[in-house]
Amino acid sequence: HPQDGTLTINGGTFNVTNGVGVLMRAGTLTMNDGNIKTTGNVTGRVGDSRVLTSCSAIYIDGEAKYPGWNEDCHVTLNGGNLETADDVAIVTITLPAEDTGTKADRITIGDVTANKESVIS
Repeated sequence: HPQDGTLTINGGTFNVTNGVGVLMRAGTLTMNDGNIKTTGNVTGRVGDSRVLTSCSAIYIDGEAKYPGWNEDCHVTLNGGNLETADDVAIVTITLPAEDTGTKADRITIGDVTANKESVIS
């Protein structure tokens, strides 16, 4: 999701091998239901970014500094299931150095299930 706008996931299944489930570089994501499962433990660059991304279910990439990145970029997890490999974070958040907020400012976690106790990295 490299542009400003809203991405809403109301169901369905994402099965991703050796890649990131949903990569957010601008805009907002609301996940109400559905399944995101990633397998593998590799890192790589997506598109034109210099930032190495992991196989997280959701990766919020402010460090890439896409033009649409601003204080309104946010992920809301109201429901659904997120699953990653044992040594990969469920949600990874990177912020640009000049961002005055915290990682916790970028995400709201509701009734979502995950295969790990700690969701945010």
